[in-house]
Amino acid sequence: MIILRYPAATDETKEWVETLKDLSLAHKLEIDEDLESPRLSHSGTDYDGAKPIGDYLDKLYAEREQWWYCTCDRPRGETDE
Repeated sequence: MIILRYPAATDETKEWVETLKDLSLAHKLEIDEDLESPRLSHSGTDYDGAKPIGDYLDKLYAEREQWWYCTCDRPRGETDE
């Protein structure tokens, strides 16, 4: 499960939440006013700050795009070209 902790809701945190929903990933949101910057935790790794969080979510999104690309409806070897 992805845990997103942040000191206060901002447009940026709202965008991250929408990305997590779009990716259909299990996530938990926590407001922690003692934090200086947002932190995303996933699989034992912490991403601290806006840039690392944004980069990680972009990576997850790219992996989803690659994962879901499928030509299962076509005979083997057939392409769009």
